[in-house]
Amino acid sequence: MAKVAMCAGHGGSGSTPGKRSPAGEYEWNFNDAVVRAAIAKLKANGVEVLRTDDASGKTDIGLTARTNKANAWGADVYVSCHHNALGTSWLNYEIGIETFTQNGSHPQAEILARCIHPKYVKAMGLKDRGMKKSNLAITRQTKMPAVLTEGGFMDSRIDIKSMRDNAKLKAQGEAIADGIMEFLNVKNTNSAPKVSKPSSGKTGSKQITKPKSILSVDGKWGNSTTQALQEALNTPVDGVISKQPKNAVTQALYSTTVQFGNGSSNVIVALQKKVGVKADGKLGPATIKALQKYLGTPQDGVLSRPSMVVEEMQRRLNAGTF
Repeated sequence: MAKVAMCAGHGGSGSTPGKRSPAGEYEWNFNDAVVRAAIAKLKANGVEVLRTDDASGKTDIGLTARTNKANAWGADVYVSCHHNALGTSWLNYEIGIETFTQNGSHPQAEILARCIHPKYVKAMGLKDRGMKKSNLAITRQTKMPAVLTEGGFMDSRIDIKSMRDNAKLKAQGEAIADGIMEFLNVKNTNSAPKVSKPSSGKTGSKQITKPKSILSVDGKWGNSTTQALQEALNTPVDGVISKQPKNAVTQALYSTTVQFGNGSSNVIVALQKKVGVKADGKLGPATIKALQKYLGTPQDGVLSRPSMVVEEMQRRLNAGTF
């Protein structure tokens, strides 16, 4: 049986300094979505997979620990999935995708890169920056052919649109899996399995159920987002926050003075318990600041940029990691 080692670059939930978009989105969250999709397809086609990073994102496993694990396991190939950035400010142009192998001559790794690279460039629909060489720990310390993928630039206003598209991240992961199977001569059945769900982030807690439908990552906290939040937090699901007007949640996002009446605060109480603040059912500054911290978005105690917070929440709900 073919053996593939993979990792999502870095870590999430504040475990890695930097490594995020100008909007505060953690690179690991994008990387993780890609790796999960790749692993699901590889396993569906009979490939044995070892994931060497922390699949919860709570810790950033050292690079040597990752490569040691893959070497000891005897992986046939190693693929580390990343997304790039030039800086911390938005750039108004497309930058694109590149794939790295180790400096020098590594023919098998270069063949692996040629199998993978064009497939995930097409899946993401971004500019092709080509296959490159660099001196990277992942590609240097592994005993098997290894590549590092960079699926777009987080500080490009063009690239980030594809990275915020869950369908494209899934397609990227499956394209990488296709390339790996081509390299290993594994029969590809083109199956599209469901992606495995990460844990809720709390030791011993049950796994959160993924929403029945994929939310649009649009920064609007409407009925569909509310229903997904209710499902994730195990509160009554009615598509709105109890009997409040249809746009009550949107109003609350823009005004931290809104207080919900009796019987309408179940989901807010559950949300407060989730982020660790006083469960009073009021979506006030303390709750907003705690939510911003939980999601890894800029923490100012008010929703000065509400769409940033809601977009990250929608991504987490889609991935089952909220």
